[in-house]
Amino acid sequence: MPKLHPESANVVEINAKMQAWTQGDYTLDLNQIVHLADAESPLTNEASDHNGGRILVRAHVEGVTVVSQTCEIVRDCLRRPYVQVVPLVAVTQPQLAKFQTGKSLIHGYLPGAAARSLVVDLDRVMTMEKSILARCSRESGLDTDEQRRRFAELLERRFGRFAFPDDFVLLAKPLQKRIIEKSQRQSDEGIAISALREIRVRAAPSWDADDIELTFYFVRESDDPRLTPEAWATQVEKWIGLLRGEGRFLSIYGTAIWLEDMSASDYVESDRLDLQHLSG
Repeated sequence: MPKLHPESANVVEINAKMQAWTQGDYTLDLNQIVHLADAESPLTNEASDHNGGRILVRAHVEGVTVVSQTCEIVRDCLRRPYVQVVPLVAVTQPQLAKFQTGKSLIHGYLPGAAARSLVVDLDRVMTMEKSILARCSRESGLDTDEQRRRFAELLERRFGRFAFPDDFVLLAKPLQKRIIEKSQRQSDEGIAISALREIRVRAAPSWDADDIELTFYFVRESDDPRLTPEAWATQVEKWIGLLRGEGRFLSIYGTAIWLEDMSASDYVESDRLDLQHLSG
């Protein structure tokens, strides 16, 4: 079958419709997502329903969300025919509130789908041609620049997060365990954890050095009146006290800081620490 001509009616129509789509938009018209599986060693319920070797498995979902960058979505469909989507799955209200914090890298909060109790499942990504999406009803998933920024940041963390060295992962395990255990607690420590935007780590002179000085930036997001500067200093000291400097890591420091108080060099030369997925 011959290729479509750039000026054909179908191509013009697809390109026109794709101009309305942006990253984070979703549709409820597509209720299946596919992945490759080995039916002889199935790892999912869907794969276990089949016989044979390598198969394409279809799984039911509530809809799909576009995760391709907007600049790629709107480009000519003959030059850039594909978009990437992730599934929408239903969750309970308590789960929705948990995912709204943005700390999970598996289930992402999508404000425009929250009223339907739907979140994005970042464990599964599917590629499809734009002609399919062009025939679907578009729903807005993100309405403000801040929402778009947060969603893009979530995708960056999920698919491009920094791979920390193994010896650092081992070092940080006690802090990882502590913060996960105490999050959502109504204690002073739980309140401090809830008030964090992120944790960043700077290795000086570099992660490849034989002797490394670590600085942990506990970046604050909310200004809870119960968290005085003294309370923050005490909490950071306790967290840093969980980290035993050994091997390459002889000096370890920590500070609670507002994002706007970080220098540009401190931010770009540090790496975000996702404690839920520290080791990959």
